[in-house]
Amino acid sequence: AGAVASPVAGIVADRWLGRSLTTVVLMALSGSTALWVGFVTSPAAVIAGVLLYGATIVPDSPQFSTAIGELAPPERRGAMLSVSTGLGFLVTMITIATTSLLQAAWGWGPAIALLAAGPAVGIVSMLLLYVRPEAQAMAGGRR
Repeated sequence: AGAVASPVAGIVADRWLGRSLTTVVLMALSGSTALWVGFVTSPAAVIAGVLLYGATIVPDSPQFSTAIGELAPPERRGAMLSVSTGLGFLVTMITIATTSLLQAAWGWGPAIALLAAGPAVGIVSMLLLYVRPEAQAMAGGRR
């Protein structure tokens, strides 16, 4: 689902909402979906929620990489993209390990619901970026 949503999110960011707000919308959807999926009991609702989660958690990564490409000084761009990618993988590994431990202790529902913490931090970060003057350099001035 994320493979389809990523190019769509890129088009939305470039043409209408800008990079910051597109990412905020994606993270709000993925975070609220994680909360919801953690507490529904219907198998159909869980499947629908997981598909929506997958479609909204994946497309923020290309937005972050593109933002770095737009904002980083040319001489540091490659290093900053490498650090960003490495941190993304590190956070993913920690999240997988932590979610597995929480699932064993509390069950899958609360463990999945806690995945909403990442998008919550991301929303605040992107809104802080959105109000900075430097954000004008993203998405053709759309921030």
